[in-house]
Amino acid sequence: MTAAPYRTDLPGPSGDKYLGNLHAFSSDPLGFLTDCSRRYGDVVRLGENNVLLTDPGDVEKMLVDRDSLFSKASADTRRGSRRQGFPHSTMNSDGDRWKAKRHRLQPAFGRSLSTRAAEIVDTQGEKLLRTWRPGQARTLQDDIAVVTLRLVTQLMFGDEFSDRDTAEVARLVAPIMDLSTSPVLLPEWVPTPRKLRIRRSMARIDRTLRALAASPAANDPERAPVLHALVHG
Repeated sequence: MTAAPYRTDLPGPSGDKYLGNLHAFSSDPLGFLTDCSRRYGDVVRLGENNVLLTDPGDVEKMLVDRDSLFSKASADTRRGSRRQGFPHSTMNSDGDRWKAKRHRLQPAFGRSLSTRAAEIVDTQGEKLLRTWRPGQARTLQDDIAVVTLRLVTQLMFGDEFSDRDTAEVARLVAPIMDLSTSPVLLPEWVPTPRKLRIRRSMARIDRTLRALAASPAANDPERAPVLHALVHG
């Protein structure tokens, strides 16, 4: 979130003279933010354009009570990231643009979708547990990511993705998610390896979504309510 004017009197870590808190955040984002909250309180200055809020009441005021005073990204940020992520997605939109997109998707998110989601999670969780073996070391975060991805793809597109397709989607999304957790966003014209991977992934995702929009599932609100709302809403 961005807001003006910027306050310099808020407590927070000073960090490096040139890189600020970049190294600490990049090395362990959750650990860094948790430590900042413990050391400096509910409102922490992380940098010139970043403030950490941890009190639920403050978060509610910003997101609900006074949401018109804040924006998710500035115009410069959107221009700089137009080919590096999803700057026009619902979650990154503000104001009337967000309301229009939310209104378009709202019909898909009824009680039946929640019931179906619970059934899919139960099925996919059982499927995952059957792959576990006694004494085996597992990375829980990776397992949860697989279940979540299967849930989202099945709810949105109507069919359960194969393990191969699920792995392919995860591979395509990974560079973009990498960007979303990076504290530094270089100008678009800088041809870094990460940006080249993101552009290739975005092109592949765009082709995949176009194919899904033209599929029979897109015309079936019972089978794929979210996809149907996106295409016909």
